[in-house]
Amino acid sequence: MTQPPFEGVIELTRREEVIEVTRQMILAAQRDIAIVSRQLDPAVYSHAELAEAMLRLARHNRNARIRILVQDNTALVRQPHRLQLLHQRLSSFVRIRRPGPDHAGFNEAFLVVDQRLWLHQPLADRYEARAAWDQPLTARELLDRFEEMWTDSREDPELRRLSL
Repeated sequence: MTQPPFEGVIELTRREEVIEVTRQMILAAQRDIAIVSRQLDPAVYSHAELAEAMLRLARHNRNARIRILVQDNTALVRQPHRLQLLHQRLSSFVRIRRPGPDHAGFNEAFLVVDQRLWLHQPLADRYEARAAWDQPLTARELLDRFEEMWTDSREDPELRRLSL
């Protein structure tokens, strides 16, 4: 793992901070990325650098897993999103699903990388968050929540369609 850009738990209050910490974490990924998001916020996730980092991860690690849960796919269906395109291209490594009915009202967003790095937004629509670079206990708690939601989730056929 690369040298952490920060230590301990940090508070984020601006969009630019969330974007930068997300970028740093995804670039550091070596095995697993788990994302829960309301709409897979393009300001945070639809950057060429992130898509390239995920593509590299999938190409260099046969056991890599990139799993994304998206509450509302409306924006993804209407307008191309880099991670959706990556999902269509590498569906065995990059999987996007919708949460099941038990989690339909879930209004948090979080990112967990390699079971150690995490970023958590208690309210998905706000850029107020907490993040930690190497805190496996909290990462495991978030990942447990993710696994519960993933188990109850379903594929979204609208996101697999390729535009012709």
